[in-house]
Amino acid sequence: MRAYIENMLRQLPKENEGYKYITSETIFIPILKTSLSITTRRIQGLRFVDEMILKLINEGVTASQDIAGYMGLAPDVLDISLADLFAQDYISVSARICRIGDKGRAFLKGESTTKKEIEDMSDVYVNLCSGDIVFSNDGFVSNVHANAYKCAHSIDGDVKFFRQNISVIKESFDAKQIEVQTRSIAGRVITIDSATELLSINSVEKSNVLFKRLRLHFYISDSNNSIDITPANPSDADLVDKLKPYLLLEIQKQKILGAMISSQKDPKLPRETQFESEHHIALRKAITSYYSSKEKQALSDKISNLVLVTRRLLDNELDALVELLSQQAKKVDVYVSGNLHKAALVPDISNAIQHISGVKDHRIICNTVWDFRKAQDSITRSNPSIKPTSIIRQDFDGDIRLVFDDVYTIKGTQYQVPVYGNMHLKYRRYDLEVNA
Repeated sequence: MRAYIENMLRQLPKENEGYKYITSETIFIPILKTSLSITTRRIQGLRFVDEMILKLINEGVTASQDIAGYMGLAPDVLDISLADLFAQDYISVSARICRIGDKGRAFLKGESTTKKEIEDMSDVYVNLCSGDIVFSNDGFVSNVHANAYKCAHSIDGDVKFFRQNISVIKESFDAKQIEVQTRSIAGRVITIDSATELLSINSVEKSNVLFKRLRLHFYISDSNNSIDITPANPSDADLVDKLKPYLLLEIQKQKILGAMISSQKDPKLPRETQFESEHHIALRKAITSYYSSKEKQALSDKISNLVLVTRRLLDNELDALVELLSQQAKKVDVYVSGNLHKAALVPDISNAIQHISGVKDHRIICNTVWDFRKAQDSITRSNPSIKPTSIIRQDFDGDIRLVFDDVYTIKGTQYQVPVYGNMHLKYRRYDLEVNA
C-alpha cells in the first residue's frame, strides 16, 4: 500500500484556481542528439615550479640530484615534475641527466605553444520545440510509435542554429575543460597546465532524434471552456511554462492529441455528471496527510479500506491502482475496445499492459483489430513478458476494462466536454467495481 500512496502523492493533480481538472495525457517532445565538429585552440603553459626547473636545466644544472638540491625538492616530488616536462616534450631525460628540448627553449623565449585542432563534441541534446540545449541524457527515450502524441519540431537543429547559440556551447565546453589536466605515466598521475578555447563550430555530425516524455494535467476553465495545462512532474515546470503557448496552440489545431480534441460533438459520448464525492474527498485527504501522520500504519489501513471498494477512481489514479492490483493478482484480463494496434499506443493502456505483464496468468482481449499480427508484434516488442498467445480477439461490449482475479474490475467510460467554443475534448473516467 505504501507504493500506491507514494505513486498517488506524485500523480494527484494540484488545484488550479479557476479551472477544473479533466484528464492527464503524456506527450513526447522531440530531442535532437548530435555530435558537433568544432575547432579548438590549445594554449599550453607551465606551473611555476616546472618553469624554474626548466630554467635550471637551461643554465646547465642537468643532474636530477643537483636540481633537487637547488629547488629544495624531495626526489619523488622532482620525479613528478620531470615526468610532466618529459611528457610534454620540454626536456629529455637519460641516466638521470636532463637536456632541454626545442620546445623548452621556445617557452623560455616567451613563445607560447599554440595549436589548433579539430575535435568532436559529443552528447549535445537540443529540445526541438524550445531550443534549449543540454549536455546530458535526461531520461530521453527512443522508438516512440504513438505519432499522435509526438510534438512537431519548430527548431531545425542545423549548423546555423548551433552557431547562433555558440555561447551556450562554449559555456559547456569551458566547464568540461580543466586547466590542470591529469595524465598517468608509469603509474604516476601528473598534471599539465593548459587552456583550451572553442573557436568555431564547423558542422553537425551524427544525429538522431530521441523524445522527452512529458506528462501533462489538463484543466478546463470555469468561465470560457479554455484549456490550461500543468506538468505532472514539478521538475518540468520551467519547460511547460516556456512551451505552454506553443503546446496549447498545437492542441487546438489538433496537431497533437488529435484523437482527444474533436471539431464535432460525438453523439455517442455523454457529458460527465458525476463529480467529486465525499468518498473522493476522504481518500484524497488520507493520502495527502500520510507523511505528516504519526500513525502511518493506521492511516495506511484506512487508505486500503477506502481504495479497495466500489467507487470512482481519483483523478489520475489509474496507473497507481493497476500497479497495486497487479502486484496482488494471480490472473488479469485486459479488454481493449477499438483498434488494438492504436489503442496499445495510448500511454494509459500501454502502462497498464506493462504492469499486468508481471502477472503469470494474463490476457489482452480486443474486439477490433486491423492487423492482428502487427498488433501482437507491437505489444510483445514493448513488453517481452507478454506472449503472443495471450493476445486474443473476442467480441465484448463496453470500453476499456481490466479484471483482476474476477474480483476487482476497473471500467473506463468516455466523456466529452466543450472547449474552445465549438470543439470537444474527449477523456476517460475510471470506476472500480468490487465483487466480494
